[in-house]
Amino acid sequence: MRTISIAFLLCLLLQSCHSYKNLNNTKEPLVVGKKYKLKLDRDEDKYVKVKITGLTETGIVGLSDGREIQIAYKDVWEVKKRKFSVGKSLLMAVATVITVGTIHLIIEGPSLGGIDFGY
Repeated sequence: MRTISIAFLLCLLLQSCHSYKNLNNTKEPLVVGKKYKLKLDRDEDKYVKVKITGLTETGIVGLSDGREIQIAYKDVWEVKKRKFSVGKSLLMAVATVITVGTIHLIIEGPSLGGIDFGY
């Protein structure tokens, strides 16, 4: 049980939480190697997640779903930069510890105040 709890806890703790910050109103340049969400159609709410591998005079070169793509600057309507979220990561860690602790107490039985399953 302890091994399963530790494995579960490690899996969740190693997942970091990210959010995306809108860059349309800033003069922040695109950075090669960073991840962005690009809105390519003005009327639709669909975004393409891209890791930028290069910038040219006419557009962006990047990886999306493991494939190399090229996007002209004129086709990009909105840019969002991937950003690490400390708050979400801490909340995930605390929730994981509470969940694992509760499961551990239930399974360990009456000696720790858990439920006696009769075995």
